[in-house]
Amino acid sequence: MGTLYSGLDYAVLFDPIKATFSRSSYRSPIGRIWYGTAVNLGDDHILVWGGFSSCCSPSVYNNGLALYEPRKEISMEDPWTVVVPHNESRSDLAQAKWDYTRIFRLKRPVFANNVSYHVAMIGEPGRVVLLNVEDLHNTFLSSARFYAPPNGQRPGGCSFKSTSLMGPSGELVIVGGCDGQTAMASRIDIYNITDDSWRSVETGIVRHHAASIMLPDATMLIINGVNPNIDHSSNPLNIVRGDPRTSQLYNFETGEITNLTAEPGGPFRGYHSTGLLLKDGRVLISGGIITGPGCEWPDVHFFLPPYLSSGSSRPSFVAVSEPALLTGTLPLEIRYSGSLKSDSGVVLMASGSFTHGFDSNQRYIALDIVQHEPGISVTVRVPTHEYVRPGQYTMFLVSSQGTPSFGLHTYVKAYATFPHASAACNWKREGVFTAGFVLVLSTLIGY
Repeated sequence: MGTLYSGLDYAVLFDPIKATFSRSSYRSPIGRIWYGTAVNLGDDHILVWGGFSSCCSPSVYNNGLALYEPRKEISMEDPWTVVVPHNESRSDLAQAKWDYTRIFRLKRPVFANNVSYHVAMIGEPGRVVLLNVEDLHNTFLSSARFYAPPNGQRPGGCSFKSTSLMGPSGELVIVGGCDGQTAMASRIDIYNITDDSWRSVETGIVRHHAASIMLPDATMLIINGVNPNIDHSSNPLNIVRGDPRTSQLYNFETGEITNLTAEPGGPFRGYHSTGLLLKDGRVLISGGIITGPGCEWPDVHFFLPPYLSSGSSRPSFVAVSEPALLTGTLPLEIRYSGSLKSDSGVVLMASGSFTHGFDSNQRYIALDIVQHEPGISVTVRVPTHEYVRPGQYTMFLVSSQGTPSFGLHTYVKAYATFPHASAACNWKREGVFTAGFVLVLSTLIGY
């Protein structure tokens, strides 16, 4: 959101029926936004972080937070609500010019000081800060909307040039990054929100500006990035020790890191590189700066995770039309062939929108299995123990060997609520989904 030197202060809306874009007539109440983070909270609220007002130094930070409600555009109401103005916000949530502030809609709320927190944020210093956006009718001081858990600081500090995602159980993950911090640059740090603790895993590869992608088998693919200890001015045919062109797989269940294949002579994909899970289980990788901004690798490659080369057969959907519809906690019977994991055998993967080491829409959800007739049918429902955001997903069946099926386009129309601090914390609405700051109004107009 922004031009080369100055941010913008309005939204652009896309109508998928007419295939047209239109400019909102309402101005952002937190000012101009450059490198701002926009995250779909799933209840017709888009949480927007200001980033910078222009490019790009601490003197032009925009630390304001606002909610944008697309539905109000239709009724000609102002869609913006200030959550925290810039001058009352936290400076440790800002990012350097290389990154976007990481914002996560939590799977379960955190309760502290008689307040429920459903959003986590991570800025350049690497500190996890929780945010309350539910009780806007309460006259909180801005400082009371934030809660910094006592142990929320990433060990060693810093998330600069890292890649981040939310793990399968709702943990927050930071991989690599940080100038001059070799120990952190080759490390995975995982924050458990429930017990306010960290655990770390050494990867053996220094990475700046990498990509982290959740896979349907509940593992994390780490790919791309640059290693300042290696000469990137050419593309050597030989893969050297610590070469970031070596992809890696992290298993959340076992804590193991596995080195995968590398591409001899392939490009070093650093800043501006991307990674997205595809419907067939492959991962699309592209971009990455060659020498400086504007000098990007103009190609697209497809990466095959180990589950596609293991030789194991893939389970298949049988006579299931697209899109599949999951409504609230109503069960959905799926006919299939092949084997299925007894636990996490049917999963939803949210549509990706990756940029600058972060995918604000990335999400892994294991559906509850209500009934299972092996090799014939499985009945699933949206889990009741965690928040599931309405919107577009890809559903995968996962075999007993961890091999996913081809994906099935799925729409979650409503979801189960989890316990809240008060009745005021009610998030039961349908939502829209967003990529960056182009707001897709498909659910608003019946598409």
